[in-house]
Order: sequence, then structure tokens, then C-alpha cells
Amino acid sequence: MGLKADVDSEIQQKAKVLENEGFVEKMMQRLVIKQFKAQQLKLTPAVTRRVNNLLVKEYLNEYQGRAAY
Repeated sequence: MGLKADVDSEIQQKAKVLENEGFVEKMMQRLVIKQFKAQQLKLTPAVTRRVNNLLVKEYLNEYQGRAAY
């Protein structure tokens, strides 16, 4: 499974998860790290934060009905 599939699966299993931004950030960070390691990609704290922030923003915007930018 890829990162998007992992995130979608987690969110589908826990429908109310998107109401808690802190939880979403931690969940996504765990999944980002897992996928980067599985793909044997170089992972730094800065890259982890950047990818995580983009994913969290995207999913929260979608959940709240806002357009992604």
C-alpha cells in the first residue's frame, strides 16, 4: 500500500479522527515515516515535517469543505 492508501484507510476506520488536528498530525507523521522507510527514501526531520504538514493541510481542508491550494 502507498501513503495515500494508508492514510485513507486510517481515516475510514476512525471517522471522527479529522476533528482532532493534533491526532491527525501524529497519525500522518507515523505513516509518512513508515512509507519513506518502506521505499528506502532518505528521510530528514525537515522533510518529514514538510510532507506531514502538506498532508494534514490537504486532508483537513477536504474534511472542512475548503478548496486545496
